[in-house]
Order: sequence, then structure tokens, then C-alpha cells
Amino acid sequence: MKVAVIFLDYMRKDFSNEVLNHNTANANYPFELHIIERLGLAAAFNEGLVKAAGADAFVFMANDITLPDNWLSEMVRHYQAIPKTGVICIHTVEHLPALLNHYPLPVHVCFCPYGDQFIPAEVIRRIGGYNEDYDPYGMQDSDFALRAELAGFVNYYIPNMKANHVGHDVGQNTDYRRMKDEGLNQSAHKWQYWNDHYKTTGNLSHFTIEMEQFYGENNG
Repeated sequence: MKVAVIFLDYMRKDFSNEVLNHNTANANYPFELHIIERLGLAAAFNEGLVKAAGADAFVFMANDITLPDNWLSEMVRHYQAIPKTGVICIHTVEHLPALLNHYPLPVHVCFCPYGDQFIPAEVIRRIGGYNEDYDPYGMQDSDFALRAELAGFVNYYIPNMKANHVGHDVGQNTDYRRMKDEGLNQSAHKWQYWNDHYKTTGNLSHFTIEMEQFYGENNG
């Protein structure tokens, strides 16, 4: 299968070369690389989806997370084994849920796995890309995972693997951290609005005009 990595290289680039070199060397699976330099997590990812159109799956890669050996080969293996796979991550931050054994492979099923996200193309064709209303920083990943779950996909972490957030910056008074904190402070009311919207309307889609021609319903 064809996998595209969408590498977000914007604003803070302290770890970009280290991360890209590390993750490229230990993926153990071929991929095409698209580097996006654009502020706004959702807008950057959606731009990458257009540039990578034709791939069977996408990895949304931050420029400050290093991944363990065989990270991509394991993501592909789990995707191919588990029907209706939504978002796959390797545990990086937040709580790690219990291991469930009733899937073809044991996985840590959760509402939203955080970190570098592996997303199959069929999920994009069903619900579109990230919600740009949260940009430049907010709850884009949680919003996408919620929509995937409501659409019937299962989100999970791969067991026995751990990523390293080398760019952890909580408590640091940098421009980048201030941008993140400001976005998170504004995201609560947006989160409630979009939760209500998805559940009352059943409309889970976020397609840009450019994305529609590749992933819209008439092309899925």
C-alpha cells in the first residue's frame, strides 16, 4: 500500500532535522514525504492531503516527536489486520487505555489517540480532513477522532511501542507556547459547538474545495 507522510515544519523548527532523519531511518516501510510549512495544524494537514492525493493512508507527523523502530511497518500491519481502522497512534502523551484482546490484534482502543496519526484514505473520503475552525492550534486531533468514531471507525494505540515528545514545552514562555495556549484557551466553546453540530445534524464532513475533487463522496 502507498503511504504518504505529511511532515509539519512550521514556526518552531528546533528539532525538525533530528526528527525527520530519525523517523525516516527507522520506519521499515516505504513512504512518500510531503513537507508542509504553513501555520495552522488543520490547514497544513489539509494542504498535505491534496498534495498526497492517491495515497492509501497518511501519517500526520509533527516536527518534535521521534518514533520507535518499525513504527510505520507496525501501523500498516495493524491497519491491514483490523477492519474499520480509524486513527492509529504510537503512545506519546496522555493516558494509555487498557489493552483489548477481542480485535484481530490486541490494541489500546480510545476516543482519541494523541501523537503522530496514521489515517487511512477511506476515513478521509468519509469525513474529510481536519476542522480548520480550531486553527492555528486547538483540538484538531480530538475533533477528527470524534468524527471518525461517530462514522463507525475504531481509533487506537499500538501496544508495546512508545514515542518521544522531544519538543515538550509546557511551562515555557516562548512565542510558540503562547500561540498554543491561546488556541487551547479558545477551543472549549468551539469543541462544544462542533460536538453538538455533529451529533444533531449527522454531518461529519470537513472538505476544502481542493480536497473535494480527490476525496468527496462522488469520488470515494
